Amino acid sequence: MCALLLAIFLAGPAPSVTPARSVVSAPALLGLAVNVPDSSPPAARQRALEAVRRAGVSLFAFEVPWRDAESEPGGYDVERVTRAARVLRQSGAVLHLDVPLVNGRMRLLPWDLSALPFDDPSLARRLGRFFDALGPALADFSTLSLGNDADTYFSDKPDELRAFRRLFDGAVEYLGKKAPRLLVGVATAAPTESQRNFGCWTLGVV
Repeated sequence: MCALLLAIFLAGPAPSVTPARSVVSAPALLGLAVNVPDSSPPAARQRALEAVRRAGVSLFAFEVPWRDAESEPGGYDVERVTRAARVLRQSGAVLHLDVPLVNGRMRLLPWDLSALPFDDPSLARRLGRFFDALGPALADFSTLSLGNDADTYFSDKPDELRAFRRLFDGAVEYLGKKAPRLLVGVATAAPTESQRNFGCWTLGVV
């Protein structure tokens, strides 16, 4: 597992750009990105998660690339993540879910959707079905990010950014019905500079 320090900047999920709210000081959390090898048997995976939890780690980040989790249309590989999330949440940990649709200069959509614009209705429907596959596990997460280093990807793609915002806003509305307390945002290289572009909370890795 790799140590990950997360700084979360909350501006409240909103469909339009809003000024950043002042952030109330909160106790620091020690975080880890969960990266247990897929080849590990379930018992070994659970022992590893319990061990780091006992060591005082209180914030866990899970990365579930949509492209990898749905390698063929309608076939989802999310059981290991949902099982681990439930174990950690029941222990009192705070969980973050990363489903990057973009990562730096790359789009990370399923291969059969990779050429579609972000606001294509069929892409939105498939993303909704992917969220359905995650099911009740969505309620185990406090935050969800739909992009890594998203400002880098969209810096020279204003039309794609507008299309992404339409997909993003639809995802926020859909997830609001499935997991009302889940905060949905994007991870950017410059969170405070990127709020005006994404109109939501942004999460920066430092």
